[in-house]
Amino acid sequence: MIDVGQGLSVLVRTAGHALLYDMGPAQADGFDAGERAVVPALHALGVRRLDLAIISHGDNDHAGGREAVAAAFPLPRVLAPEGSPVRGDAPCLEGQQWQWDGVRFRVLHPGPGFPYLGNEAACVLRIESTHGSALLAGDVGHYVERKLLAEQPAALRSDVVVVAHHGSAGSSAPEFVAATGARLALVSSGADNRFGHPRAAVVRRWCGAGAEVLDSARSGAIRVWLTATGLQLREQRSAQQRPWDAVRRRGQVKRAMLRAGVFAAMRAERIDLCWN
Repeated sequence: MIDVGQGLSVLVRTAGHALLYDMGPAQADGFDAGERAVVPALHALGVRRLDLAIISHGDNDHAGGREAVAAAFPLPRVLAPEGSPVRGDAPCLEGQQWQWDGVRFRVLHPGPGFPYLGNEAACVLRIESTHGSALLAGDVGHYVERKLLAEQPAALRSDVVVVAHHGSAGSSAPEFVAATGARLALVSSGADNRFGHPRAAVVRRWCGAGAEVLDSARSGAIRVWLTATGLQLREQRSAQQRPWDAVRRRGQVKRAMLRAGVFAAMRAERIDLCWN
């Protein structure tokens, strides 16, 4: 999961293939996560080509970086929901399946005829290997979560979940969280974002269900391996510390102030979390 700030971009790799799910935000005459984060990350990880790209839905924080990515990595095939303002070469539809190097990919949502409703039309992708599984839920909310619970409950079971809609209060219903049985829940959010993502109640919900929760605002880019030896992960901010890391310094200051009894309101909201 690439650190693109308040947005999403996930690189999925098998032994010989690479898939990019979303490409982060881009602002006119401003920060372009495709150019500044996604492309450099792909180069640093040794990615030479992308076999498939999925634009979960057309919101800028998920699709804005497309042009910058496509300029550096030609996209032979792009899936996107039907009706999305950011279009693909083919629709992302429930039931689509393929297999790379023994790893199985399956689209769980949206189904044929499902109208484009922004977040609720986001492409939900399940990835399953011999050593574990992952679920990428885009920005879907409670309606689609209930739909998936009713129609495909077994498909939700996953070791790793990219938490829907950056941990907003409109997603991660208790029943959905429990159905995943996730060991690791990943949140992609921007530091001090104006939406308050991830919501403390949502984080507690995942923690209470037994998942370790990691947030890109704190961890930076997060790498996860599903291997024969188990689930392994690496948080970039811990693995490669930078002296100018303002997020880390701010966290250290806040923790010191909390220990000193300052920020009582913050203590009530934030200390009761299972951050690792």
